[in-house]
Amino acid sequence: MEIEIRKAEKADEEEFARLCLELTAYNLEKRPDPLGPEATEERIKKRKKTTSTLLSRAGTKENSLVLLALAGGKPVGYATAFIFEGSRGYVDEIFVLEKYRALEIGKKLLDRVEAWFKSGGIEHIILNVFLWNRGAADFYRREGFKEYYICYKKELD
Repeated sequence: MEIEIRKAEKADEEEFARLCLELTAYNLEKRPDPLGPEATEERIKKRKKTTSTLLSRAGTKENSLVLLALAGGKPVGYATAFIFEGSRGYVDEIFVLEKYRALEIGKKLLDRVEAWFKSGGIEHIILNVFLWNRGAADFYRREGFKEYYICYKKELD
């Protein structure tokens, strides 16, 4: 199956949003402290609003990148990344539909993100992984990432 990795465009918004919502649903389902139906629906609504912002920002800002992965012409994954403070690369999200993960699409996305960072003079990358997402943590370790810091979170009512 042919795999293509390319920059996402405005015309990709619907498919990009669908993939983003798949990731959100996955995270909400797997999290150890379920939010409940109302809070879950609210998170999904917020996520729908942010997808078009991500695409438009990546299309107009040099410090943002949104990549789309296609398998046989079908969108099956994406990556979002940013350069902040002019010197640090941040991988916001890499997501591949589960049935396509054996095709190393995540690695291909990460390789493209790393090349983009290098072309911008970025010397190191940071990213976050949920503690419960061992698959993602293992993937990043295999790709040379090391644990660097611990982040804490508190929900405010």
